[in-house]
Amino acid sequence: MRTVLTALLLGGFVAPGLVAQQKRPPRPPVADTASALAYYRLGVSLIEQDPKTANAALYWALRIEPSWAEALYARRIAMLRADEWDLVKYVQRDRKVRRKLALADTLFFRARLLEPFLYQDLDKNMLMHYYRAAIEQDVRRRNPNVNQGELSYAIANYLKEALTSDRDPELLGWLAFSERRLDDALRYYAKAIGKKHESPDLHDDRATIFALQQGFDSAVVELEHAIAETKEKNDKSESVIYQPKALLHHRLAIVRLKQDQLDAAHENLTKALEEDLSYYPAHVTLAAIALATGDTTQAVQEMRLATELKPDEPMPFMRLADLLMVIGQPEEALAPLGKVVEMEPLYAAPHRKLAEATEALARPAEAAAHYRRFLALSPRDHRDAATIRERIVALEAAKP
Repeated sequence: MRTVLTALLLGGFVAPGLVAQQKRPPRPPVADTASALAYYRLGVSLIEQDPKTANAALYWALRIEPSWAEALYARRIAMLRADEWDLVKYVQRDRKVRRKLALADTLFFRARLLEPFLYQDLDKNMLMHYYRAAIEQDVRRRNPNVNQGELSYAIANYLKEALTSDRDPELLGWLAFSERRLDDALRYYAKAIGKKHESPDLHDDRATIFALQQGFDSAVVELEHAIAETKEKNDKSESVIYQPKALLHHRLAIVRLKQDQLDAAHENLTKALEEDLSYYPAHVTLAAIALATGDTTQAVQEMRLATELKPDEPMPFMRLADLLMVIGQPEEALAPLGKVVEMEPLYAAPHRKLAEATEALARPAEAAAHYRRFLALSPRDHRDAATIRERIVALEAAKP
C-alpha cells in the first residue's frame, strides 16, 4: 500500500491538538446543522469535485462528533486532494509542503488511534489523482507543448500498464484493499513482501486485513514482523519516515485483547510506552484491562494519566468520565465532562453524561438543564429525543 506513498499514509505526526487550533472554515449548508452525519455525507460526496468544501464540511462534522475515526480519515483525504501539485510534492517528500500539510498526517494518526483497523475506502481515487497529476507534471516537463490528447494518452497508457501487470504488486494490493477485495490484497501484498528485504508497512497492512477478517493469529504474526523490521529499519541513520512503533505495539495489544490474552496485551502496551512515554492511548487500553480484571483503582489511575498526557484531546476525558460512572463515582465524573464541554462546545454527548451524573447525585434541576442542552445540540431526528423529553418533564416535576 505504501511504496511510492509511504509519506502519504504515515508522514510525520504533529500534536492532535493542532486540529482544534485551526481557523474555522465557513459552514457548508446542510439540512440539519446539528448533524455530524449530514456534514460527513456532504464532505465525502464532494471530495472529488470540490475538496476544499469537503474539508470544511468534515471539519464541522468533527466539531460535532470529535472522536469519529472515519470522519478524521475522510478529512485527511479532502485536505490532500485540495491541491494536486501540493499532493505530488508531498508524496515526493518536499519538506515545505509536508510541513504545510502536517495537519493531514495528524488526522490520520488520530483516526488510527480511535480505530486501529480502519477501512481506507477513499484511497483509490486519491491514488489515481496523484498518478494523473504526477504523470502530467512529468510529461509537461519533458514536452511543454504537449497537447491534451497526447497527455491523456500518456496518462491512460501508464495507468493501464500499472494496473494490468504485476510489476507493482504493492499498488495492486493497495487498490484491492481500498475496494475491499481483501483476499486479492493479501495475495498482492505477499508478492510485494517477497521482493523486499524489509517491508514493515506491508506487514502492517496485511495485519489490518487479517484483523478485519477476524484472522487474529495471522494478524499477530504480521504485526510482529512489522515491529521487528521497523526496529531494524529505524536503527539505520538514513531513516526518513517516522515509524510509529508505539502504534504498532498498540495495534498488537488490541489483537491480543480480541484473543482474550490480557497478559500479552499488557506486555505490548508496556512496550508501546517504552517506545514513547507520551503515547496516551496505551494508558486508555491499560485502563480497560485493569477494569476487566477488577482493579478499578488502577483503571482510574491509567485513565487520568491519559488525560494528563493529552489535555487537549476530548476522547480520554470522555473515557475517564465513563469509567467513573461505571464504578459509581458520578461526582468525580463532572470535572472531566466539563473539560470536554470546554474543548468542544458543539459536542452533545458530554451533556447527556452530565445529565446522567447530576441525576445520580439527586440534582434534578441541573440534570434537566443538561438534557435540554443535549437535545439542543443533537440532530432533530435523534432516536432518543422523545425519551429524553419525557425524562426532562419528570425531572422538572421532581422536588428539589
